[in-house]
Amino acid sequence: MSLSCGGYRGCSFGTQKNRRNLYEAAATLNGAPSWVDDNEATICSGCSQQFTLLRRRHHCRHCGKIFCASCCRERRPLPKFDYLEPVRVCRGCAQLCWKAESLLLAIRSSNIEAVTRYVKGGKDCNFYTGVFPPLTIAASEGRLEMVQLLLAGGAHVHHAVMPCWWYEDSLFQTDHVGVTALHAAVQAQGSAPIAQALLEARADANARTHKGNTALLFASNGGHLDCAR
Repeated sequence: MSLSCGGYRGCSFGTQKNRRNLYEAAATLNGAPSWVDDNEATICSGCSQQFTLLRRRHHCRHCGKIFCASCCRERRPLPKFDYLEPVRVCRGCAQLCWKAESLLLAIRSSNIEAVTRYVKGGKDCNFYTGVFPPLTIAASEGRLEMVQLLLAGGAHVHHAVMPCWWYEDSLFQTDHVGVTALHAAVQAQGSAPIAQALLEARADANARTHKGNTALLFASNGGHLDCAR
């Protein structure tokens, strides 16, 4: 199983404005924060400057608060909220996104020192901006030590991939919706030690994907009998 969100290919939502409206509607279903009402914000949540006809309001797509253009100028894609194109985020959320991306880079590049610093620094091991959280990615790539570190740091072992507005193009066809770290561990790499570590952390062996597959079925179909046992 290749853990990738599929990018923006296959999405044909018409104009940019229509795409934005569809993204925002889908993001509400995917757990994105509710936006603060324009009428409730008279000052910027960042610099506290008064809003005027020239200093306009802008919503951070990650936290939902209202900022001025200067405090909300960063743009990042947020696939977990169905924003595949870069959207506005405030400075604070931009820093969180950067840290999350740095963690995933460390996992994928086998930089155990960086992951150790991240966990021991008390940072959120469940924060991510893409489709898959750090624990699922570490499990999919067979990184046992990183899986153990993330679990010790409070990573949620029961996290399952949420449906996305665009999932029928990529996620549905490859059965990613509903995938947990345990599914990922027994799929491509077929790591029995990682599966054991996740089960000891009380991963649900009966969790099913959108198509009804359990981790046992994934392991069996992949020929990973040690994982199936």
